[in-house]
Amino acid sequence: MNLNQIEIIKSNIKSQLAGKPVSPLFLEGKPGIAKSTTIELLAKQLDMNLLIVSAPTPSVEVLSGQL
Repeated sequence: MNLNQIEIIKSNIKSQLAGKPVSPLFLEGKPGIAKSTTIELLAKQLDMNLLIVSAPTPSVEVLSGQL
């Protein structure tokens, strides 16, 4: 993640804490690009608790409704 992306996430979190309406953020990407680590560090900086939820990657079949 680059610094611009991190600042966007920080801004979103601070807006949520201030009670402003914001769109949810979803981080996606290949394993090992520091998504979880970055969010963990931001949570510590902002003195927040963190809940990480992982979901499976949707396949073409799931997206098309054919299981």
